Amino acid sequence: MRQTSVLSLLLLLVLGLVLAGCDSGPSVLVPDGGDRPPPTDPVYFHEDVLPILAEHCLMCHSAGGIAPFELRTYDDAVEVGERMAEATRSRIMPPFVVDASGDCNHYTNARRLEDAEIEVIGDWVAGGMLEGDPTTPVPPTVTLPTLDRVSSTLDIGVQYEPDHSITDDYRCFVVEPDWTGIKYITGADVRPGNAEIAHHLIVFAPVSAAEGARARRLDGSDGRPGYQCFGDAVVTALPVVLWAPGAGAQRYPEGTGIQLDGSVPLIVQMHYNLLADNGEPDRTHVDLTLEDRVDTEAWMGLVADFGLEIPPRMPSFTNEYEGNIAFGPGGAYRVWGAFPHMHTMGRQLRVEAMDAASTCMVDVPRWDFNWQGAFWYQTPIDLEPNQPMRLSCTYDSMERDGTTYWGDSTQDEMCLSFFYVTRR
Repeated sequence: MRQTSVLSLLLLLVLGLVLAGCDSGPSVLVPDGGDRPPPTDPVYFHEDVLPILAEHCLMCHSAGGIAPFELRTYDDAVEVGERMAEATRSRIMPPFVVDASGDCNHYTNARRLEDAEIEVIGDWVAGGMLEGDPTTPVPPTVTLPTLDRVSSTLDIGVQYEPDHSITDDYRCFVVEPDWTGIKYITGADVRPGNAEIAHHLIVFAPVSAAEGARARRLDGSDGRPGYQCFGDAVVTALPVVLWAPGAGAQRYPEGTGIQLDGSVPLIVQMHYNLLADNGEPDRTHVDLTLEDRVDTEAWMGLVADFGLEIPPRMPSFTNEYEGNIAFGPGGAYRVWGAFPHMHTMGRQLRVEAMDAASTCMVDVPRWDFNWQGAFWYQTPIDLEPNQPMRLSCTYDSMERDGTTYWGDSTQDEMCLSFFYVTRR
């Protein structure tokens, strides 16, 4: 079994997501291959379907939005009607990879259609996609959250030209804070310079001045701005902001925040997906809300299986690990949200607290590397000191000829979840 150093414990990628959002790449929707009888009563686009789209979809699927097509007009929707029905029925859309049914927690940022809403879309398609009355008032579109206040802005500092010879360009940019002393981050909002290729972003905070100095040395070392970084920040660092397109601003739980040292640089990791390459550069900015103090300091706790070994040619291989949350506060603690992560072979992930009730911490029934994010509980979960955790990850290794181990590259895998934790 491959041995893993203590240092690699921190060299991780959480995707991406702060919150699951809207894809900037090609659509992954597929046509509905099933036969559905027409509805008893007619279903119309303007009266019945558009209100559902306005609440759940149009913040991305509109002109200037980051989705690959629009859904605002009848003609827009008819063009992709069957695909939309299948994608909502299978819960591919709206994108939210964790189980938000209530079987394993409820989430404040859940993107989930009610069963009745899915039925309306399916009945509209089965009934011939009737237009209805185009003079029906257009319902207001739900907008993405914003920050109440911006304290500081992280600027990657250049008009970055991605490597157009590859599909996915992972680049880390070292950004010096514009404040001194200790601050606490309580919210963030990302403004991508080129939304068509900005797939996701993570802001990492090095765990020490020495690790920050390592990042400075890497910056520009290959003759280009920043430095290459696929699976993590390369230096020992923990995530403090996680973002995917369509998420909007993230606000951390009231009264909590993660400590940042103004003398240590931050690392902005950009994932550029170039399937929709428009040839334009990117200069992304990250707005932060900072406080001098918070009621309760937060940490990114971690459950991870660093001894991961996945045999080849297995359509379904499940790896289980039992351990504690690392890097959290000592004593009894409170968990506010989960940040699960695997690479492209991943199919399912689940974390449970091994207590009398076997408390479900997070459940991912269908993993999608493109829709990672942060998932915030409606009700935080209180746990005891050194509470044992069970982590389970399932993979499809049919395309691999050799054993796959834990690692940072695209050919490696991971099995982990971060948790946003405080003392209680």
